[in-house]
Amino acid sequence: MRLLKVAFEELWAERPPADGTPYPQAVAEVAVRQIGGAKWASITRASAGRFWTEVATHETARLADELQYTYASGPCVDAIRDDSVHQLRDVHHAGRRWPDFAKRAGTDLGVGSVASCSMVVLPVEDGQAQSSLNVYSDIPKAFDDTAMRYVETLARYGEFLALVTDDRYRIHHLRQALASNREIGIAIGMLMARRRVTREQAFDLLRIASQHTNRKLRDIATQVVDTGMLPSPPARSVDGEDTTVVP
Repeated sequence: MRLLKVAFEELWAERPPADGTPYPQAVAEVAVRQIGGAKWASITRASAGRFWTEVATHETARLADELQYTYASGPCVDAIRDDSVHQLRDVHHAGRRWPDFAKRAGTDLGVGSVASCSMVVLPVEDGQAQSSLNVYSDIPKAFDDTAMRYVETLARYGEFLALVTDDRYRIHHLRQALASNREIGIAIGMLMARRRVTREQAFDLLRIASQHTNRKLRDIATQVVDTGMLPSPPARSVDGEDTTVVP
């Protein structure tokens, strides 16, 4: 569980939730990153006998899902129907359970092995939706026992961990934003008092210093609070002489 939490924290740090990344997409991306042998991943939803792919990390995963919906048979379909875990270790030796899907997936899509597990999902309005996490590899026998345990753990707890991690991420950055705004407000007040300027003019001084020094506005504000002075802009050459202008 701790590894999953770290994986979601790393994903949110790289692609903040503000960019619109939904929780199911995050689960699928973590599956590809963390499960040994994984090449592609998707999440299937089902309701009232209808199956569809909600998210996929690659078009190959989406097409492999759709083959299973077409044949009404395959690891992801059966994982949802049975509320269980299903593995197709080698599509070239699928036996009699999913022969049509295995042949097409191997020949047309280059799939070598598949693992699917029913998911515990976030509540939905009608309470009827079911889901499965589907992990694909382009090589046969890609998923060992450790990988399968990871598939099952991610399927059971992935969306909840993604939600919790997202909340913590947002709270952390909200606190940072509040702290930054407080520092900026104090710096503006100090500049207004020292330079006898308006609020807007004081903010402009911070903004100009930020642009000239290529530093973040909150860092400039912190320096003003700590030292009482704006930073000097970098020296510029004028007619062959170095000059430094202090605002």
